[in-house]
Amino acid sequence: MVEFGPTDGASGGAGPGGEEEEPSMIMQENVVDYDDRTGNNDGTLSGYFSIFHDIGVTSLTAGDNEATEGTLNVGVTTLKANVVFGGSAGDNEYDWAVTFSVTDENGLDALNGNPGIADSCEDGSEDAYSHTLLSESAPGSYPEGKACLDVNLQSGRYTVTATSSLLSASSNPTDATDMNGGNDVRATFYEVINDNPTVFITLDEIARGDESVDAPVIVGDTITMRARGMDTESTDEELLYSWKRVTAAGDLEEMLCDLTICTVETDMSWAGERMVTATVTDGNGASASDSMLMSVWNSYSADMSVTGATMSYSIVYGPMVNYNVSAADADAFTAQQLGNNAGSYDSVVAFDLTVSNLMMPADMGTETLTIDFEGDATNSWGLWYKRTTDSPWTSVNHVTSSAGAASGTTMTFSHDGSMEGNLGGGIYAIFDAATAGAQPPATGVSGLTATLAPDARIDVAWGYGENPQFASGDTVNVYWCAWADADTSCDAMAGTAIAGQDPVTQAWQHNGVDATKYTILVQTQNGNTDTVTGAMLTGGLAEITVTADGSVTPAPTLSNAAATMTSTNDGLTFTWDATGTDDVSSWVVCWAGTQDIVNNEFDSLLGNSCATTEDTTSSITVTEQDMCGGTCSADMYFGIAGKDSVGNVADPGADMYADMKAGLDVPDNIDATDPGTEDEGMPSTAIYAIIGLVVLAVIGGAFILTRGAEADGDDKEWDY
Repeated sequence: MVEFGPTDGASGGAGPGGEEEEPSMIMQENVVDYDDRTGNNDGTLSGYFSIFHDIGVTSLTAGDNEATEGTLNVGVTTLKANVVFGGSAGDNEYDWAVTFSVTDENGLDALNGNPGIADSCEDGSEDAYSHTLLSESAPGSYPEGKACLDVNLQSGRYTVTATSSLLSASSNPTDATDMNGGNDVRATFYEVINDNPTVFITLDEIARGDESVDAPVIVGDTITMRARGMDTESTDEELLYSWKRVTAAGDLEEMLCDLTICTVETDMSWAGERMVTATVTDGNGASASDSMLMSVWNSYSADMSVTGATMSYSIVYGPMVNYNVSAADADAFTAQQLGNNAGSYDSVVAFDLTVSNLMMPADMGTETLTIDFEGDATNSWGLWYKRTTDSPWTSVNHVTSSAGAASGTTMTFSHDGSMEGNLGGGIYAIFDAATAGAQPPATGVSGLTATLAPDARIDVAWGYGENPQFASGDTVNVYWCAWADADTSCDAMAGTAIAGQDPVTQAWQHNGVDATKYTILVQTQNGNTDTVTGAMLTGGLAEITVTADGSVTPAPTLSNAAATMTSTNDGLTFTWDATGTDDVSSWVVCWAGTQDIVNNEFDSLLGNSCATTEDTTSSITVTEQDMCGGTCSADMYFGIAGKDSVGNVADPGADMYADMKAGLDVPDNIDATDPGTEDEGMPSTAIYAIIGLVVLAVIGGAFILTRGAEADGDDKEWDY
């Protein structure tokens, strides 16, 4: 800035009285970078009009929430401007209009040439406004008006401006001119975003023929799926739906569906687990998808004939396998022993059944075999099988007999796969002898194991072999007994019986006593007994003998326990000597904030506040981070104990203590003969004794002070 002002000149020399004259003042231009006097930089200009005309915009908002700025959703948005009367004469009436402009971030007009002029807000709401003149007191006019404009905005950033105009020709007076243009314009900025829609699909119906059925879906069923889409910015009519699926060949296929509903008949391309996806797209191009894994099961059926019978077989199953069942004639059987039925029996129908695949119960649905043969329907017919020619005959469960449609007997085998797998291959025959309720379970126990666990627990597990067959009423039962001593065995069946359980149960835990030998027997049974001997019938049993282990025996003896700081000062290395380690497979070092926990609740520290060696090496390094989770700041007590291969942990054989309230420190041994005494430093019992003496001293001193005497011998009570 250039400033014109005075500047000191040269001195004027000595004055008339000999004094020095003031310097001369020279006016000149000076360049300065700041104003030394700001007090004269502004002023006030006052004036007035005898008549003043004015209207102005007081607010500009957008959307249902009437946002003054910020974020809007895509789609149709209502811009709203409030206009108020501002004239000097309250009875003047001003006609008016508002012009909206909307410009995107590229400077383009978002109204697409629409002039954007509005003078009312007739949106059908309670706050709707019809255009009126602006006035403070003229009848039929109001001091405030609203102008609304609906605009369709896509994603992006927009500058919105509302400009009010006073329409002179239709105002009163008709020559009114807006005298204050400073309040005619309001502007703001919005970011318009597109919320993604949401969709989820459901399986609404499975139709088989004319009936609705429960899952699973079988090839040939008609399924109805529904997609439910929702969008915050679009109506249901504006949402577009598309459907796709993955075929059995791995191809992605478009599905022709009726928008939200998709009904389709399944064929072999649906067999297995097939992913179906529904996609919903809103009116602004955003989309979302939901998928459902559709399990479509296979169905297989076959008609077969053997000498003396016709058969019809069907099964529903899940795995993607080529399934096949066939039957061939077998030689007739005579004088056969059938379970516990008295006498001997001759077959009327015999056949070899070949089955390509054995299914687990979870992999199959309903299985049916219908056999029509010539036989008196009033007889007690039974279907029997054996896997090999040397196997005993076993009755087939889930079989009913009834009179044939024309003549003879219809025998039907049917089950839903919930408990047992499909019919296996083997020799089948029909005898005039059904199971007489005295048959054992078709499957027995195999693979019995016993695993030792800490605290004398024994974990028992078993299996049932390949393709187990169970019927309603079959249970698995556990029996156990404890030996009187290491050489005196016991009979598990005469010992303790555990209540029968569903054969899906394949494990049991026994809480034993340390060093006690047990015999454990597991068998399947169904409540039936031998009709001759009365003995309980079992499908097969397994027995095992095991000795419980609940302690480290012998318990090791520890000595010379010590700890040293690591070379990096970030932890401690513990070492010790030990004898009697025959049952030790590793060592544990545990820590706590009190000695009582280490000595009496050592087991509670395992897994949380302990470190374990990998073998029987009698040393281990523990970091400060492991012990304290960071910098140590408390008293720390340590115990060292042996651990056996089962997981039992002996009582700690060495105790150590360190004051780590100020950080990591090397612990000292605690005297085992006096648990309250450390090898170095003051005994804790002594510390407590000193505290007691101090307390007594304080109490005694207080007594003396309250009951004292003065030096002159006069008794006097002091009160402090």
